[in-house]
Amino acid sequence: MAHRIEIGTSDDKRAQVLRDDLRKRGYNIDSVSLVDAFNFDMDLASSELEIIASQLDRPLTKESYVADQGEYEVPEDFAWAVEIGYLPGVTDNLGNTAREMAVDALKKGFSDIGKVYSSQVMLLSGDLSLEDAEAIGQELANPLIQNIKVKSAEDYTSERDSGMGLWLPRVTGNDKTEADIVDILNADDPELQRIGKKGVFDRLVEVSHDKYLEVMETYKDDELNRGDYVEKDGEFFQRGRRGPLALDLKSMHAIVDYFKEEGRDPTDIEI
Repeated sequence: MAHRIEIGTSDDKRAQVLRDDLRKRGYNIDSVSLVDAFNFDMDLASSELEIIASQLDRPLTKESYVADQGEYEVPEDFAWAVEIGYLPGVTDNLGNTAREMAVDALKKGFSDIGKVYSSQVMLLSGDLSLEDAEAIGQELANPLIQNIKVKSAEDYTSERDSGMGLWLPRVTGNDKTEADIVDILNADDPELQRIGKKGVFDRLVEVSHDKYLEVMETYKDDELNRGDYVEKDGEFFQRGRRGPLALDLKSMHAIVDYFKEEGRDPTDIEI
């Protein structure tokens, strides 16, 4: 079973600098709180989690808590929580350092301690929409190595779905050796833009009904973003993608024209 330890910092200068930067970018920000998270992909006893947490915090300036045991330090007033973490396979120096600290604190070997993944949560207060929160995450994250997750304050504090949940960018593989076919010859321009900007379709990720309705309202005039959310048999999903290709629509049209001449769709490797 995986676990999550979060670190809150009082009088955090990083948060103050970030707040001022976001204001300069035009966002209506009242305040920013930062939470540093460490996601331990291993089974640990409560006593072991407390030992690790005590090593990660600092008296007077930092306070740690084991998030997956219901210990959440939530600011009195915030609108959105935006988490930024690494994609699978990316070197995570903070996570590696936390793993070494856990090995030392628990007197165990590295083979006994699984992977540790770091991430950071921004708790934002102010007059902000879902579109604003997602834009902030996209502006601050590096899409080549990082991903973002956004939750409203209501979802963050709900009993059913409290906190941000675990961030576990595991590298997974299987015995499959054949390449996937990417249907671009029948794709319309919005889908070509999504492939060029967000990447090839990978899998469906289930989302809540409230999240689906919120996205439909926020992006009602934005087919590029709205089109990645679908309903199937009364359930709601986001179309997960493999990562940005940095290809504009003109480039995608050139690729389509080439494979029309070839008389076939490309594979994901060719894309």
